[in-house]
Amino acid sequence: MSLELGKAVQDIPLIGEVVEVLKITEGFQGEQYLIDEKPHIGYGTLLPLTEKEAEMLLISRFTSMCVELSHSGVLVQVHDKLALKIILDMMYQMGVPNLLGFKKMFEHLAI
Repeated sequence: MSLELGKAVQDIPLIGEVVEVLKITEGFQGEQYLIDEKPHIGYGTLLPLTEKEAEMLLISRFTSMCVELSHSGVLVQVHDKLALKIILDMMYQMGVPNLLGFKKMFEHLAI
């Protein structure tokens, strides 16, 4: 079977399958570990991270947190764009469960 590499990387199902294999073969480590005296984390990710890798991680975590927050219904109550930006910053800094503890803040914003 012959497959052009350029076309293969555009095949989303194939990429997903390879990622699943990599997850198995690399194994997950949430804490830093050493391979050949070089620090790694996650699924064989060499440290330090590049700025682009760190940005991708930030976007992934932020997006997941936004989905979690949207399921709470809180964002529906916020109509001010600046307030929404502040809330999303707070969400990323402290996590969704802790943010949801600010019930009176959300009540005051729901005007």
